[in-house]
Amino acid sequence: MGIAPATASEHATLLREAGLIRTTRQGAAVSHSVTSAAVALWETAAG
Repeated sequence: MGIAPATASEHATLLREAGLIRTTRQGAAVSHSVTSAAVALWETAAG
């Protein structure tokens, strides 16, 4: 990815706290997905 795992984790935490991503965990695997709020924000910004 080109960034340290700690940096990625910090960014994910900020996005999750802002309500822009949802995080699910299964054992050691972690998955992130965008929320409807993130999609709406993207669509508004894209015009």
